[in-house]
Formats: sequence, structure tokens, C-alpha cells
Amino acid sequence: MKKRQTAPRGVPPVDPVQAERSRLEKEFESKIVRRRPQYHIGQRLISVGEVSREGGTFHLPAFQREFVWTPQQCVNFLNRLMSGVQFGSILVHKHIDSVGGKIEYSHWVLDGQQRLSTVGATMIRGGVAWQAPLSMVVFDPQTWMWTCTTTPKAWSPTVQQLLSYEWLRSVWGLCGDYSPLERRQLEASLCDAAETLRSAEIHTILADSDTPVDVVQQMFVAINTGGTLWDPDEISRMDATKGGV
Repeated sequence: MKKRQTAPRGVPPVDPVQAERSRLEKEFESKIVRRRPQYHIGQRLISVGEVSREGGTFHLPAFQREFVWTPQQCVNFLNRLMSGVQFGSILVHKHIDSVGGKIEYSHWVLDGQQRLSTVGATMIRGGVAWQAPLSMVVFDPQTWMWTCTTTPKAWSPTVQQLLSYEWLRSVWGLCGDYSPLERRQLEASLCDAAETLRSAEIHTILADSDTPVDVVQQMFVAINTGGTLWDPDEISRMDATKGGV
């Protein structure tokens, strides 16, 4: 009589159906076309203060448009930040270049250029660094509002000035016509405004360097062609419901 084979003690018997399935999975694994992206999309929070200190680290790809926001659009956005509304998300592609045998990393802005430029970020296009022309957009510490003007007060800073510790230290001397108490009030208001702006958080979506260029361009198109603008009737209905639901 043939002796029946048994699994070694402590080892569960092999299921022939499961064994065959495992064999087929190994055989077909290399033949399966994976649809899931193999590149990495990360996320992190940065602040406006970090952006203002990282001048020269944001680059604009050739397909990006110029800075097109009007001064009033910048004012509206900055007042939104001062009221505590979030900055919103930006999309950045981590780019790697080899310069003189050294690896250099840079961040290419796919979405968020207008907002980043409005808070004083330095952009690089074609190797040339620039900042948005925002000399007309200034902060009024007496009203806690950003505004457009061609004749600002000496103590009404631009974005770059408000984010500058050196400029803030000079405020006392800029308020020569005011009493010591009024000077201190303006100084305190400006320092509070600067901290509010610096601490505004930016949700950054980071496409890693292994993301193919064509995918990066597809992301740019998808983000910048989606959505539908409000029409005048919708805006008038919103105005009509102020104070109610």
C-alpha cells in the first residue's frame, strides 16, 4: 500500500487551487499594463513668509503666461488673506538640471503664479528674475485694508515692504507728524498685519521630478481650463441674499 503524503507537522497543507492561482499571477504580472501613475505627487504646507524668503526658487515654464492680474485683483486677494481666508492650493513641479556637473533643483509653478507674485514671490523666466509691479498696491494700517493708490502715505507699505523686517523697524521715523501714541498705534498695526500675511498658509501640491513633461503639461491645461465663471444673474442673486440664506 502506498503511504499517504502529509504536510510536515506545523505546516498547513497546500491548497492546489491557491497554488495554481499564485503561479498564474507570477506568470502574468510582467504582462499586465498598469494604469496607475508611477510618479509621485506630494503635498506640504508652506507659508507666505517662507515664499518671501525663498526668492529665486520659483521658475516659470515657457508655456506659462505673464503676470496678468490688475492692481484691484491683487487688492481683493490680499484683503481676503488678511481676513483669514485660505491662500488656496498651488501646483509645483520639482525640476532637476545638471549645471557644470552639479545637480540643481528648482520649482516650476504650474498653478498659482498670480497669487504667488501678489505676495512678493520672485519668479524666474528664461533665467531672468522679476517681481510683479505692485507699487500701487499698499496697506493702510488705519483701516486694516489693502488699497490701490498713486499717492500712498509714507507709512503705507507695499507687500515687499510689509514683509521686510528692516522696513518695519523704520516705521517710527516715517510717522514724524504723529504723537508718540499714534506712532505706536501705527507701528503695532503694521507689525500685526505683517505677521498675519507671513503666517498665511499655502497648500502646495508637488509633482516629483520623475513626472513626465507631457503629464506636467496636461496638469497645467486641466487646472487652467476647468470651472465656469459666474454670470451677472448669478452674482445679482448672491447680492440679493446678503443677510439671509
